[in-house]
Amino acid sequence: MKIVEEQPQEKKSGIKRGIKITLIVILVIFLLAIGGGLVYLNWIVKTPASTNSQKKYFEVKKDETTVQIADRLESKGFIKSGLVFSWYSRIKDKDLQIGIYEMPLNLKMDQVFDILSNGKTQVVKVTIPEGYRTEQIAQVLAKKKIADYDEFVKKAKQYEGKLFPDTYYLSPEYSIDKIIETMLDDYNERTNGLKVTDEDLIIASIVEKEADRDSQRPIIAGIYKKRLAVGMKLESNPTVIYVSDSDQIASLDNDEVAGFKFWQEPAHEYFSSKSLYNTYTAKGLPPKPICNPGLASIEATLNYTETNDLYFIVIDGQMYTAKTYADHQKNVEKYLN
Repeated sequence: MKIVEEQPQEKKSGIKRGIKITLIVILVIFLLAIGGGLVYLNWIVKTPASTNSQKKYFEVKKDETTVQIADRLESKGFIKSGLVFSWYSRIKDKDLQIGIYEMPLNLKMDQVFDILSNGKTQVVKVTIPEGYRTEQIAQVLAKKKIADYDEFVKKAKQYEGKLFPDTYYLSPEYSIDKIIETMLDDYNERTNGLKVTDEDLIIASIVEKEADRDSQRPIIAGIYKKRLAVGMKLESNPTVIYVSDSDQIASLDNDEVAGFKFWQEPAHEYFSSKSLYNTYTAKGLPPKPICNPGLASIEATLNYTETNDLYFIVIDGQMYTAKTYADHQKNVEKYLN
């Protein structure tokens, strides 16, 4: 039988002491790691991602996960770490509210979270298409609950033509004056460097409603410039529609005007109306623009195509021009009848 010698008691104690020290060291390192991690996480949460106070927009979209939102916040420079934001959101156990927010880049992560979870600085995305007249813009703003229809029309109508069609991010707290100022600033910025006269803007507004394609805009502008030069009436259908729509909405209340469809074919009698906006009966240009044109129509009017043509029709996206009324009638019979 093999006899196993017992290890000395001192050696056993040394091994146990070594294990104990190792465990203590591991525990200390673990606690330091946790402490360091907590310090780091606190620094991430409490330190702004940027010193830049510039405000930018951020949208929390429907059906987006917190991780997806956090990743976009990081990529857009609002926070230092999307991973930490996701962890922080889970700890707080509050949902992020769908909407569009205007936030400076120098917010702390916890401030960003508070804004997105409380929805306090939510703004509304408003898109104004090219060619909308003031009343149509008022329809959009009223539907979004940004402005009262009548009050907006009353204050903004004088700026017809310069309420620039664009996508805006507006706060429900904005006054109507602030909304108008925002649109006018956009117009001034977009047309900076362009010498746009009142006459050019009126022509551009008509071109906006006549053209189906950008390539048609300078040609149509050139035809109208030519007509003005030779003393012909413009005879533009959109100006007649403008008169018709103006008459109809004048008799509607707010609830009715909310669903009114603009720019529909007018009744035949409107072509003989005596309105200064009706270019079939009034010579020269209308007193003011009939809508708010986009930049393409404005630039096309400034850089119009010189032409000998005096007539045109646009049908199904195609434009047909003519030098004489007889040729124009042939186009009408061929393409419109």
